[in-house]
Amino acid sequence: MDRGIYLLLMLYACNKEPIEGTLKLQKLMFLLEKELIEKGKRLTSDFYYYVPYRLGPMSIDVYDEIETLTQYKLVDTRRIGEKTVYKLTDKGERLVRNVLKDNVLVAKILKEIEALKKKFNAMSDKELLRYVYSRYPMYAIRSEIKSLF
Repeated sequence: MDRGIYLLLMLYACNKEPIEGTLKLQKLMFLLEKELIEKGKRLTSDFYYYVPYRLGPMSIDVYDEIETLTQYKLVDTRRIGEKTVYKLTDKGERLVRNVLKDNVLVAKILKEIEALKKKFNAMSDKELLRYVYSRYPMYAIRSEIKSLF
């Protein structure tokens, strides 16, 4: 299993609720790392590498991974207005269900991801950034908007 499973689980969580916006996708995956994976709740030995960037923590690996998952038709990405919306496809859902039925640990991690997604996906971008900047200030050092918080 590779780290792409985390993105698939994030998109599967909460009844496949889409993630609206690249900012939100990046921050959800960052919080997954900081609040679950670094606390020992992991499925793979590697995760995404984050750096402080213009809007806080950013990982080019997340962009690459989502592009790969889209090419394999596991994830649908659509531009709606000014945001890109990320959604699990039927093929992606089947893959996640197969992984879930064969792995108890994945099911446990999914419950944790669901709680995280439920809490943070409902936030506005501003609320989410405020949380990330206050909790992980070292990732806000290059932010172009940190003075707003």
